[in-house]
Amino acid sequence: MIIWQEKRAWESIYRNNLRMDNALIVFLKNFEKGQVKTRLARSLGDEKALEIYKYLVDHTIRQAIELNCTVFLYFSDYIDTDFIKELQSQYDLSKFEYKVQKGQSLGDRMWNAFVDTLFLYEYVMLIGTDCPYFVASEMERGFRYLYEKDVVLGPTNDGGYYAIAMKKDYNFFKNIKWSTESVLQNTIAKIIQKGLEVRMLHIYDDIDYLEDWKNFKDFSAFIDQHIAI
Repeated sequence: MIIWQEKRAWESIYRNNLRMDNALIVFLKNFEKGQVKTRLARSLGDEKALEIYKYLVDHTIRQAIELNCTVFLYFSDYIDTDFIKELQSQYDLSKFEYKVQKGQSLGDRMWNAFVDTLFLYEYVMLIGTDCPYFVASEMERGFRYLYEKDVVLGPTNDGGYYAIAMKKDYNFFKNIKWSTESVLQNTIAKIIQKGLEVRMLHIYDDIDYLEDWKNFKDFSAFIDQHIAI
């Protein structure tokens, strides 16, 4: 019994020594025309929707670069080496690693990403690329909140969330009807059921529809001017 307890203690020490504090997971879709920003494409067409999506991905990556943490780009279907080479020609991506999402549903993919990352990192945040208002300073705020609470959520005005952060691999992703107004509410209910504390970030809009994109262009002084609508 004593030997077994010592073995488990050493395994715990070894695992904790591997942890490297913060990690950011960025979920993105591969750049396939007609497969990204489909609601936006109804107003602008597939070509323009893809162009806007590429901007949103680039914007998210530029924010992530400013963080002092490892960043995992999780591609939806395959690791886009051409895209990575293009990024590396513009930015320092020495803190970046690249993976492919695993699982059938969005919930499965998010859960698997958290499980894999929390094995080595103490504090993990997962975001998408649809909320350009969530800039580096707000990401840092999310990590600071996570130091004090069990879970951090970044809510969106449509009833979803643009960010979720945890320090243990709780599975809040089962039986969630994604892309509905009940996503955030159902997730919070699961957190409360587990007796955990949650801290909320600012509420923002995702870029899903033409009006969202126009509002962001009006709001943002740093929007790339070559994207014209």
